[in-house]
Amino acid sequence: MALLICLFAALCGVCFAYDLYVNSEANENGADGSEEHPYINIQDAINHAFDDTLPINLPSPSVVINVYTNASGYQENLNLNYMGSNGPHLVSDIIIQSTNNDPEDCAIIAYDSSDPVITLKGTTSSLFKLQGFEIKHSAMVNGVVNRGIFLTLPSGNYGYFNILDINNCIFDNNHLSLEIDSHMFTVNQLKVINSTFSITQHYTSQSYGIKADFAGHGSNVYISGNEFIRNNPNTLESTSVALGSGVANIELYDNLFDNTHIGSTGAGVGYFIHQDVVIRNNRFQDAGIYLARAFGNWLIEQNKFVGLSSAGDRSAITLRGGISSSSYLCSINENTFYNCFQPLEIKFEGNLYLSEYIIAVLSNNSFINCGGVLTLQRLSNMQAASNSVSLYRDNLYYGTSNAPFIVIDEDDNPLVLMGDNRIPVSYSHFSTTLTPTQTSSLILDNTSVSYGNPYITIDESTHSYTLNWDEVIRSPLIMTGYGGIVSPSRYDRLDIGAVQYDEQAHEFINYSFPAYSDRNGLKWMSYPTLDRIWNPATNDPDVAGVFFNPIMNNMVLHDITWKVKDDPQQDIHYSEQLLDWVGDQSHNITPQQGYKIQMAQGLQTPVNIDFPGIIPDVSQYPITIKALPAAKNDPYNQYNDNWLGYFHAETANAEDAFASIIDDLWYIQTQNWTMVREKVMPGSPWIYAMQTGQKPTLSYGDMVIIKCFNDAQFTWNTGADNQIPVEKELTSHYIYTEKADYVPFYVELDADDLPSEVALYVDDVCKGATVVCDSLVEIPGYILDGTDPNAEVEILAYYENKAAVDKVQSYRVWNPGSGAYDNKPLKLNSTDHYYKLKLDKGSDEVPAISEPAISIYPNPFNPSTTIKFGLAEPSDIKLEIYNQKGQLVKCLAQGRADSGWSSIIWNGTDSHNRKVASGLYYSKLSYDGKSITKKMVLMK
Repeated sequence: MALLICLFAALCGVCFAYDLYVNSEANENGADGSEEHPYINIQDAINHAFDDTLPINLPSPSVVINVYTNASGYQENLNLNYMGSNGPHLVSDIIIQSTNNDPEDCAIIAYDSSDPVITLKGTTSSLFKLQGFEIKHSAMVNGVVNRGIFLTLPSGNYGYFNILDINNCIFDNNHLSLEIDSHMFTVNQLKVINSTFSITQHYTSQSYGIKADFAGHGSNVYISGNEFIRNNPNTLESTSVALGSGVANIELYDNLFDNTHIGSTGAGVGYFIHQDVVIRNNRFQDAGIYLARAFGNWLIEQNKFVGLSSAGDRSAITLRGGISSSSYLCSINENTFYNCFQPLEIKFEGNLYLSEYIIAVLSNNSFINCGGVLTLQRLSNMQAASNSVSLYRDNLYYGTSNAPFIVIDEDDNPLVLMGDNRIPVSYSHFSTTLTPTQTSSLILDNTSVSYGNPYITIDESTHSYTLNWDEVIRSPLIMTGYGGIVSPSRYDRLDIGAVQYDEQAHEFINYSFPAYSDRNGLKWMSYPTLDRIWNPATNDPDVAGVFFNPIMNNMVLHDITWKVKDDPQQDIHYSEQLLDWVGDQSHNITPQQGYKIQMAQGLQTPVNIDFPGIIPDVSQYPITIKALPAAKNDPYNQYNDNWLGYFHAETANAEDAFASIIDDLWYIQTQNWTMVREKVMPGSPWIYAMQTGQKPTLSYGDMVIIKCFNDAQFTWNTGADNQIPVEKELTSHYIYTEKADYVPFYVELDADDLPSEVALYVDDVCKGATVVCDSLVEIPGYILDGTDPNAEVEILAYYENKAAVDKVQSYRVWNPGSGAYDNKPLKLNSTDHYYKLKLDKGSDEVPAISEPAISIYPNPFNPSTTIKFGLAEPSDIKLEIYNQKGQLVKCLAQGRADSGWSSIIWNGTDSHNRKVASGLYYSKLSYDGKSITKKMVLMK
């Protein structure tokens, strides 16, 4: 009935696929291939599909042949010839599948062992898929090659085929399980997945699982999830997969090769073609890879090679080049070699060495109980067109040889490499020290190469190993491989070898401490990653005295300050009287704790503390915060500062990071930004200044200070979206001294007249400045130490695209009580946790000046001073510095200046930016053909 319905649909021109059915136990009378009346032979269904007289085949449908299981199997030799007497058949797509998709219950057995079980002859559009069958011969006859599936040429035609797809099949009792005729020109795609090849050895020659050694070009082969097993390893060698010059793209994934090799070789007619080969995540048991007589890009990675342990065995990987005058690259990465006598061999193909060469890259491989690593054959004259290893990095060799690299010339004689032809070896570990003769052929990075016991535990039953890391030992392989920078403080350094330590998340941490010239040597930071496993009894990195020991030099470090919960601040600093470090060096460093670091004034370059460490599990480190200080009678600290470390691996917006307690917070501050509630009351809006669209962020290793309404406990929010860290751009025009504490000044600018930088001045001294990114900016005010509380605050603005002078801006002051701006100057006699100012749009309207004037502060000065000059009316001006001999030192400003007061900083340099000597200098303001001067003294 189904067939009749489909036939009717075909006549209407709407059917493009139909099913046929085969059941060997059905009644052959009236068999038409329908589900009710199936054929008893598979070939009958194939003939049905290729019958071009049937109306059902007119629209060239795809045909699916469903075969019912049969305990005794289908005894027949199938022949699928997609070419008819008058050209290609109407049907070009045929799928043959067993109904239960179990190959052990549905076999196709050759009726005549002299013929293949299945013969295919196709066209450029042919598709054949076979799924869920066992393909085998019942008898092995001397002198006969038993073939499973044979793809060959139609009579009088070139050999073309579109797609050959084998899925979930078993091949048994075949000398050649799947063969593509060597005279085929193109097979567009060969796909073999989830199948088993039990390779039966021929009496006089090699046997093959898959042999696609045809002479064409451009084919794609995908082989994944299969098992290739040689039945009798003691007989002639066999090849599981042989892919010749007709194959351009080869992918072999997740296969098992047991006592049978894979190879990529040129066709017998001598073609050499470009082959891109990917061999990944396969297991080779007493088996290997042989790639030869081709060129291209070869990638061999994440495979396991076990065995081939005798001196007479072939290498696990053999590379032999083609006849290309250009190089081709073979990347061998993350493979593990167990008990292999010779893991890798790179040699010439016959006598073709004068025009071929391979460039090999070896990284993150493990050679366990191997006789060596590599045999490399180069031309004795070491010309460029010769085999080479361009990189050997992050590899582990654990064996007995102190000469794991063998180098020979074209005549197989020992060869010592010279100059850049040597093998570059770095970030690797060898169990024995290399001999001087061996190292002569290497460019050895002694700083990153280690020797001795790698401290690994080998499981011989699974041919695997693990890295040891406990209270007694930390494997020297852990986090000592090559890596790149993930962030300024974190690296992605790998463990040396193919196996990574995975018991706990870990990283190679780099805690960088700044030079004094970088922000006055100050850094707010935390130390979440520490080695909390190895030898804590005698060398506990959690203890401050141990962790900070590498930088505890009074020429490097000034002090370390921290605050635990609601306790007072503590520090470690150098005592000039005691000539020693004082403070709580037994302080326990935890991921939750934040620190302020002040480096020594003489420190010229950054310093680092770096080592492998355990990345903390956020859920295992809850954070307790306190609202009030322990000393509740302290009138200044009405709320407690909580110094916290941020240790979630991903960067998060601050509000998201504190999501579980954000309603309890009213103040969040890092070294680069502050966000504060407008009023110290729950629900009050937050104030912060960022570029449009940005929010303040926290990144791994940051230190943050918070103040809260109530005591609470929380963990960092690991569900927050990962963000790009917000960086702070430092000012280039304004110079100020950064200190350990600051008060945020939020300044609202005229959006139509944004300066490049704005600065906060008190008594003519810059107390902080910022680069302008938006109309609301935050200036860090370093006013908490030694600032006159009665002094007035000035705001200066610098316009890079205008005359190089600063303009004093008038402003109004935000009054949180009234919720409005007051028109009065700001004095610092009341210490608030933030200030908010708004520049007047009429700030250019300054009090009239009767005559030009110059004001210099400080004077005397060192190293810089601010020169302010006032004009009664707009003028063309020139502001210059002269020495006491009357010689011009530097021109600070030249151009049109507005009336009123302007200012500019002189940093004590001449026109070539060289520091001038101490002494008397003159500031000269020229305007409208007149000039005024004022003395100033530079003291050093």
